[in-house]
Amino acid sequence: MKITNLDSVLKYWKDKKGERLAPSRQDIDPVDFPRIWPNTIMYKVIYPKTPEEKIDFQVTRMGGNISSIWGYDQTGCYFNEIFVSPYKEKTRELFEIAIRTAQPSIVETDAGWMGKDHIKYKRLTLPLSDDGQTVNRLFLYLVFE
Repeated sequence: MKITNLDSVLKYWKDKKGERLAPSRQDIDPVDFPRIWPNTIMYKVIYPKTPEEKIDFQVTRMGGNISSIWGYDQTGCYFNEIFVSPYKEKTRELFEIAIRTAQPSIVETDAGWMGKDHIKYKRLTLPLSDDGQTVNRLFLYLVFE
């Protein structure tokens, strides 16, 4: 399968998912889509240890094209280190919905959260689950206009 756009990435995710909650990280093979790999981000989901804490996200992989456009590589950064209000609340809400529902989502947005609102893109957010019960990663594919 040639994977080059939002629809084909979504189909790839659905095919890998099968009857499970979501595909695992090991199911996502960059060899399957080398042309889009530079436009992907992987977040690790960090569940709170206490009721007072919020769920957190850490970038574990950032594609080179995104790093070039953003101006830096966010690998290793946590959610609150990346996003600012009002984008932070909306993005957190969308990430949490993806985790709760284990369903993909597509949004059209801009990079206003980093002062670059002239950069427009579509973001496909795909949940991943290594144990088949809990979403523990989010796999994002960005298409820039």
